[in-house]
Amino acid sequence: HEAARAVEPVVEEEIHTAVRNVELLYADETSWKEHGRLLWLWVFTCASTTLFIVGPRSREIVARVLGEDFRNWLMSDGYWAYREIDQRLRCLAHVIRKARGLEESFDAPAQRFGRRLLEVLETLIEAVYHARGAPEHAIDLRARHGPLLNGLFEDCRHHAEASHEKTRALARELLNDWDTFWVVLDHPQLPLTNNEAERALRHWVIARRIG
Repeated sequence: HEAARAVEPVVEEEIHTAVRNVELLYADETSWKEHGRLLWLWVFTCASTTLFIVGPRSREIVARVLGEDFRNWLMSDGYWAYREIDQRLRCLAHVIRKARGLEESFDAPAQRFGRRLLEVLETLIEAVYHARGAPEHAIDLRARHGPLLNGLFEDCRHHAEASHEKTRALARELLNDWDTFWVVLDHPQLPLTNNEAERALRHWVIARRIG
């Protein structure tokens, strides 16, 4: 224990340096209670390093971990604290789950919107995989799918004021972070999901549920 306390500042500094300088970083967070207080367990992970930190769900944690000059790729969920990161990616798996939920709802407009969104995502994801296998197909990938994206954008604008709560929320979520969802069309080598961060949190989520 004495040795751990002695090296903690050095190790912590090395971990922060690693996550700040990596080309691609994954981030996620989950609720975490300590002594009756509701806090959040954050994870920042990459190929070589994983950092866990417990604290409030605020921009302060992101700034403390990444610093004010982080300029690399960050894959995250839609939490607003990440929005100041310039090179940010959004997890498409989250959107797919929500779109499937709409498709299975009892609200007819919600079903149509969910089905339409799933069709667009399936088309674009297939195009990204195709571009990874044949780099020549990566050229102008976003431009070639411009009409499809424009159509989806108009659908989102239409449903942003829908009476169905989950339809309205998903449409607004897409509009708020529009460009971050489609970065992979410009850089097909980047990931489509935040599975790396979710896997890192998985065992802690299980422990929380058991405890």
